[in-house]
Amino acid sequence: MQLILSRRLRRLTALYYTMLAKELPDFNSAHYIEIILILGDHELPLTPKKLSAHLQINKSRVTALISYLAQQQYVITYANPNDKREQLIVLTEKGKRLVPVVKNAVQKVNRILHEQLEQHNLIAFYMALNQMEQNLSKQVER
Repeated sequence: MQLILSRRLRRLTALYYTMLAKELPDFNSAHYIEIILILGDHELPLTPKKLSAHLQINKSRVTALISYLAQQQYVITYANPNDKREQLIVLTEKGKRLVPVVKNAVQKVNRILHEQLEQHNLIAFYMALNQMEQNLSKQVER
């Protein structure tokens, strides 16, 4: 029986997130981890709209995730001085201290994921994934 590709990818994603959760038990969603990493890579504040685009999820979901991270004091939000309707998001000092911890956890899980795989196979895999995404994106955008 041939399984659709998305099922295999969902399984891989679930296993990956399970491993990340073992490394970072305070985060029950990979989106929290991704937000910390995205904000850690940006010197300037980001808007929920920009985070939504990075995460490929809707803005209301991003707002809920940010609310939790703000309650945990990892991020702060404030009104954009140029447009009071828009919120800006930055890491707090506590959030900034978390960035290297998260990066180390991701690196550890990636090392496990890549075990027994040769570099050229990994490169080919990631190239194939990128091409598949482009192929489907072209069709969806039509």
